[in-house]
Amino acid sequence: MSAAVFQLLLFPEAGGWHRAVIRARHWPLPDQDRPAWLAMYEHLHRVLLPDPRHLIAGLQLWRLHIGGGAALLSRNARQWQPEIGVGVWLDQPPPTLWTVEEFLKAVPGAGMRPPIYEVALLAPENRDFLAIWRATGGRGAWLAFSVANEPSAFLHTEAPLYRSWIEEPSIAAFDHFVPLLRASSLSSELFPARQRHLAGVRNYLRESDEDGGLLVISEIPVQPILEQIAPLEPSFPSAGAPAAFRFPFDPSGTR
Repeated sequence: MSAAVFQLLLFPEAGGWHRAVIRARHWPLPDQDRPAWLAMYEHLHRVLLPDPRHLIAGLQLWRLHIGGGAALLSRNARQWQPEIGVGVWLDQPPPTLWTVEEFLKAVPGAGMRPPIYEVALLAPENRDFLAIWRATGGRGAWLAFSVANEPSAFLHTEAPLYRSWIEEPSIAAFDHFVPLLRASSLSSELFPARQRHLAGVRNYLRESDEDGGLLVISEIPVQPILEQIAPLEPSFPSAGAPAAFRFPFDPSGTR
């Protein structure tokens, strides 16, 4: 398994949360970096999401067109038992379907946002979520986070809280909702009003197209975890940018 050099961006703590983004040389992920990417995530997963009984994991359906992800989900549906929920951005106004204004402003040839950010929530009987990660990771579709209580109880409790501010009936009609975050979400003006949706969340990992890599939001600092598996080499970001490091990860030499 070959090594890869990733980039680590560490953001200032916000509201008690630690934030980091791990980037590959290019995004979407180059095929040659995928084995190291899968192995690097597995380490983070085992540390930050150690108990599958308290884990919610899903695939962001609007990203499954990359690398045959949709076909993978279809072939494994019986084992993975997907149930469709909706992802909701916690740093944006209430989600809506496409508006007339969006159609009028659309640039020919440019993609539009999904009308609904659907997420296939996964519930394999053996709770081996890492096996699903090995099959699907690196396509930009993965989302997983740990919760304090039982996952079904978390989703049941959260649904009416989302419906209290989601105004679009076709979106509010979903049974399950999950938070969508990017690195900048925790610094947005809207986030304080939405922060209650993270009250039961412990650690959050998402392949984030918006951030160009793997987003990590955690109760605990991320840097010491990564330093356990590879040396971090400081680089020199521009003024006002997050702290940046080279992260040369060699799966065969993991500490």
